[in-house]
Order: sequence, then C-alpha cells, then structure tokens
Amino acid sequence: MLSPAQKELAAIRLSNRLVGGTITVVSSQYRSQHRNREAARVRLGRLVAAAIVPERTRRKTRPSKASQRRQQEAKKARSSLKQSRRGSWD
Repeated sequence: MLSPAQKELAAIRLSNRLVGGTITVVSSQYRSQHRNREAARVRLGRLVAAAIVPERTRRKTRPSKASQRRQQEAKKARSSLKQSRRGSWD
C-alpha cells in the first residue's frame, strides 16, 4: 500500500487522469472484459509506480575549458564576419 505522502504525490502527478478524485484507466486491448480489466490493473500499477518515484535533484555543472574556448572562438569568427560586411558608403 501507499503512504499518505505517496498518495498525494501520485494524485498531483496523475491529476490529468483524475475524474472525481478517482484515477481513470481504460483498456480495450482484448475482446474479453476480464482480460481488459486485468490489463487496466497492470497499467494502473505501472502508472502509480512511475508517479511515486522521487525526482532526482539536478547537480550543477560548469562548462569545460575547451567548450568555453570553442564558444569564444565561434563568437570571434561571427564578429569578424559581421565586421567584414561593414563598408564605407563612399
């Protein structure tokens, strides 16, 4: 079973599937009603399991020296290209 915190998290993340406070899952994959209900239960289990996984925190990263150098070189090349287009109107 789910803890209250997990239930709340699942409700927030699956809010687009909530109808009157109930998660709605539909399956018409099989001809048999029984098999469709089982398929819907499996889908519901997967949805809830995916919804209660905690988000991973983002680790801050910095650009490498080489990438910074490439960016500066690209900016200088672009700048020189634009400067070469400038001409006198004489």
